[in-house]
Amino acid sequence: VETLGGEGDAGAIPRLRDWLAEHAAVEAPHIVVSHGISGIILRGLYQGLDLPAMFAQDRPQDAFYVLTEGRLERVATEAPAEVAA
Repeated sequence: VETLGGEGDAGAIPRLRDWLAEHAAVEAPHIVVSHGISGIILRGLYQGLDLPAMFAQDRPQDAFYVLTEGRLERVATEAPAEVAA
């Protein structure tokens, strides 16, 4: 798969694995905003998923995830009426 100059999944996985390891011991809450694929990879690494399971995760546009103490919680959001219309 051509990445058009980007790092692609193969490059992102080790980088995100390192980032997750660096921040694992930090006690202060973090808010992490990323592109969808980075979020999928981070959630997969956090849960210890293999690659097929990692990339089979849902890709919601109306939710975010809370990762804490080894747990993953999906939090649904609702778009304001003027945005949803």
